[in-house]
Amino acid sequence: MEISAKFAERVTERLMAGILTFPDGQAWVIVVILIMIYGLIALPIGLRNGFLQLDQNLLTIDQSPLYPFSKTTDHDTPLSPLLRETDLSAVNVKTSWPIVLKIMITALFTPAIAEEIFFRVLLLPHPSENPSLISIFAWSTVSVVIFVIYHPLNAITFYPAARETFFKPIFIFLATLLGISCTIAYLQSGSIWTAVVIHWLFVVIWLICLGGKKRLL
Repeated sequence: MEISAKFAERVTERLMAGILTFPDGQAWVIVVILIMIYGLIALPIGLRNGFLQLDQNLLTIDQSPLYPFSKTTDHDTPLSPLLRETDLSAVNVKTSWPIVLKIMITALFTPAIAEEIFFRVLLLPHPSENPSLISIFAWSTVSVVIFVIYHPLNAITFYPAARETFFKPIFIFLATLLGISCTIAYLQSGSIWTAVVIHWLFVVIWLICLGGKKRLL
């Protein structure tokens, strides 16, 4: 019971610290630098590999309300929670802001906030704990490894429609790079919001502009 109480206390402390700590100016500068580095690495490799594909500002999205478990693929496999809709019409990103906004809001909560709470806030020692370099390195490695493995496991269990995508070496590479970027941002700032911004931004760009949506169907 004592161990359980201490564990619950540590989890609560990390959640409160990670959520309530607001990044300072230096933290946001680091975020911008990490975004630039990620983009400079991911875009050339992803485009050359063919995994990232420019969608010419078009989305194919159903304009009906979202019903999380109401749609399946042709093979009766559930879609990603971001894309559980049947494609009915082509929608121009430049003019269909309600649809784009829906993707942006959904991606903010899942995967961005949900995954950052678990993979960063709960697994990593908060800077206020004054962790040693060995502890930081060890838990950072654990965090990134679990973050990367989670995606193929998720495809096997809950989202078979994404299995082909989540098992691609290029996706695993990009997920690893994203995990490292979010880990650095969180450890530097002590705030979940720096990691959330990075995670959310690249998911939204991938879904809307770089062919991510069709890969999750």
